[in-house]
Amino acid sequence: MLLYLITTVTLDVAYATTWWIISKTRKGISYIFYGNHNSSYSPLLLQDSNDCKELLEKILKKNEAQEILINNLNNRIEIINNYLGNTNNAN
Repeated sequence: MLLYLITTVTLDVAYATTWWIISKTRKGISYIFYGNHNSSYSPLLLQDSNDCKELLEKILKKNEAQEILINNLNNRIEIINNYLGNTNNAN
């Protein structure tokens, strides 16, 4: 009897865990491809239109501009650190 109860509980927990993982994965993948469930189901990642291409180009240009700014800031930080390191060594 005890073996039956342990087996039943173990199978129930395993089934519930598997169901929960599959359900959350399906909902996540559905969200990635179709967006918010409250809006219409127009695919987000699977669209092949000029608007998406233009938006992607804008994002890439902005990303490149931000990389340049980050590199400039890193160079300025290095200059300031070198200056502060030289003044601390002189004292």
